[in-house]
Amino acid sequence: MKITLKNKELATTINFLKGIPVKGEDSRHRTKLKKQLELAFGELVEAEKELMSEYELLDENKELLPPEKQNVESVAKFKTQQNILWEEEVVIESGAYVKNFNEMPRILKAYEGELSGDEADIYDKLLDQMEAQTKPKKAPSKPTKKATDK
Repeated sequence: MKITLKNKELATTINFLKGIPVKGEDSRHRTKLKKQLELAFGELVEAEKELMSEYELLDENKELLPPEKQNVESVAKFKTQQNILWEEEVVIESGAYVKNFNEMPRILKAYEGELSGDEADIYDKLLDQMEAQTKPKKAPSKPTKKATDK
């Protein structure tokens, strides 16, 4: 199973999954997905830091410069590139955690909390993608014989 999200959706997805109250084995299934998302989020953070460095928005200690020391042109260029980065898609694949990922549609469907805004959108997106990959395949239909066929 694989899930495709935009980079800008990673934090919301992680926080949503953290907030689902689950117990026992279901918690383990959720945690495997959450950890894969956290790895992707860590890569996003590193990519943003590289952009900040490229546009000279960090000091010698790799800390963000105070606004008064930031070049306005550099900030504008950084924000443009950051927006492009946020719109990029990341594919989270189950890999060794196929069983865990395959349990997530059931876990999400059992969630009874109220959802709104970005969390509702993420819930819908996750379930749509997961359900599309877990629907049983229909067996090819065999031609039916007519009474006149022998």
